[in-house]
Amino acid sequence: MLICSTAEGSDKPYQYPIAFKKTGVIVLTRCDLKKLIYFDDDFFMKGARALNKKARVCEVNGKTGTEFDKVAEYLRNFHSSI
Repeated sequence: MLICSTAEGSDKPYQYPIAFKKTGVIVLTRCDLKKLIYFDDDFFMKGARALNKKARVCEVNGKTGTEFDKVAEYLRNFHSSI
């Protein structure tokens, strides 16, 4: 699992390519801030998909709780496979 914050910018796949290549899930946090800061969704996703076509991307929002259930499901499945 790789956790990225929108507040840190949309260039993370380009800065940390190995982390993006090896993850099964990308959790993008603070998505409620996207409208307030400059976060380029297309740039982020192009970089992420160029490195890892299969990783699940969960865009979580602390204000609405959006997609936290998907992250929890991933963690449950991961834990049971150990």
